[in-house]
Amino acid sequence: MIIFFQKKVEQTFGCISVDALLLMEISEKLKELRKESNLIQQEVADKVYMDRTLITKYESGLIIPTNENLEKLAVFYNVSVTELVGSNETTKMTLKNASFIRKFKISISILEMIFSVLFVVFYI
Repeated sequence: MIIFFQKKVEQTFGCISVDALLLMEISEKLKELRKESNLIQQEVADKVYMDRTLITKYESGLIIPTNENLEKLAVFYNVSVTELVGSNETTKMTLKNASFIRKFKISISILEMIFSVLFVVFYI
């Protein structure tokens, strides 16, 4: 049931197709900035206090960076967040949607844990 709602929210906010374009744009820009700086992913990760695998996922377009991590990377590369993600309204809306969905998924996880505990307490 909870998974149904999670998928419904993702469909409602249209994150699948728009996110793919946003991911490509961000990942290409991050990789380009890193290469221009003559750094490897581990060096970037160490300097911005992130795990290297996270940098890899950002650069390969597997996930969208959180707003906090976008800000860290923008400061590190000395560019604005807008330069990293683009300035059009679709991009801004997609980032807001992705942030909302992350929070929604965390809330769902918490609810699943609560229901699991309640189930154990009341039915066992």
